[in-house]
Amino acid sequence: MSNTELLIYADSALQRALGTVRHIDTKANFLLGISSILFAYTYSNLSGGKVFLPLIILNVSSGLSILFSLLAVQPPHFMSDKGQEHGITFPGRISGFASSGEYAKIFIKSATNEKNMIEEYSKDIFNLSRFHFVLKYKFFSISRSILFTGVIASMILYCVI
Repeated sequence: MSNTELLIYADSALQRALGTVRHIDTKANFLLGISSILFAYTYSNLSGGKVFLPLIILNVSSGLSILFSLLAVQPPHFMSDKGQEHGITFPGRISGFASSGEYAKIFIKSATNEKNMIEEYSKDIFNLSRFHFVLKYKFFSISRSILFTGVIASMILYCVI
């Protein structure tokens, strides 16, 4: 496989990784909206003087789901940054340069050598997949499980009571 073909392959892999991370963000935002609506609804009923166990369970589970959905959308920095080596296009690395001219010099040096470009792509793909997607998906999965468990538990309790 030629270097040009490797670059095309690396670009498509990077686009897939970005798409997957965006997909998890979309799901987490949707879950955040649902959890917020449930939380507001149950809170308004609880504050109206009705203390009903299924409402309390639904309120607590939706509140916890909100928390984990927010963590899925924006994981804490100390959890997502494990000291990994960032590619030349990583914003944190770009901001470390003293001037745009200095960054342009390094960027052009990297871009003129196809092997260096492939290495930069591979760093970005690895970091997106290993440190962003996995963490975001873990928080999203916890959030979804908490909300699902809370809804099922409150439905069962509502039918029993």
